[in-house]
Amino acid sequence: MIPPIAICLTSHDRLDCVRINQEIFKLNFEHPYSVVHATSGPDAAPYLEDAFVRCSPQPHFAGAFSLMKSAIAAARKFEPDFFVVLEGDTWLLDERVLLGFIRAMQADAALLMAACAWMTPPRSPVRRLAREVAGLALVPEDRLRRLATLPRRLRYDAVDFGTQFFIMRNQPVLIDLFCGMCPNSRRMVERQWFERFSAYFSFRRVLRMREREPVHPHQRFACQVLGLHSEHWPAAGTYTGGDNSGALAHVEPGAPGKREALDRHPRIRTGDSIQRLLQAAGPSGLDYYNKGAQRC
Repeated sequence: MIPPIAICLTSHDRLDCVRINQEIFKLNFEHPYSVVHATSGPDAAPYLEDAFVRCSPQPHFAGAFSLMKSAIAAARKFEPDFFVVLEGDTWLLDERVLLGFIRAMQADAALLMAACAWMTPPRSPVRRLAREVAGLALVPEDRLRRLATLPRRLRYDAVDFGTQFFIMRNQPVLIDLFCGMCPNSRRMVERQWFERFSAYFSFRRVLRMREREPVHPHQRFACQVLGLHSEHWPAAGTYTGGDNSGALAHVEPGAPGKREALDRHPRIRTGDSIQRLLQAAGPSGLDYYNKGAQRC
């Protein structure tokens, strides 16, 4: 039996993406989900979600964490067994993948979280140690606990937990630990969450989404094995980000976008926003999509 699941969506200005995301969960998937949408977008409005939360815009890392925390807080009233935290512009198009992770966590009560590593750890042990020491200096939270667990972290083959898509069991100690973090403008939330989780829990309590590791840079936009699609452009030929100064893997001019992702999943067709994207004619017909948001 599938347990109660809350989907915690977060968004800023990619509002067409998040509307389609809501249609995927509410109109196209079989299992009934409670959907919460936390947004800092000034043009955002309630749509199909069960709870809509408006947040004040904040700097990048603090803003991302504020949205996740607000969505989880609002989702608690639905009393789910699991929280699925998902960026609004990241689509999970294969329900079987999500339910597979949920069933695995149901089968092992020790598992608290399903997540993947965002980056690969440094190859050099010296560099890895330097990164850990820098974290201890920059983030005072749980410093003694993190210092005590340093040897365990150095043996682990990850340095962070991706927050673009992850699952947490609704265990109050775990949820309070996540929501009690203090974002640091110099530290990625993914890294801070890794450090904080590892200070309190064993890594044996993490179900790794190894199919997507590492996310950055090669699977940041898409991971077809998991049915995940995070492209920010509506269709092939509409990407405008260039090579992003080498920060990401180069995206070819004709790279597939969100419409091509939907084309590969013919079971997902119900919804006004889905149909508008699928039926848009020519490049100019796609100008509406995530209007004002960067396509990179």
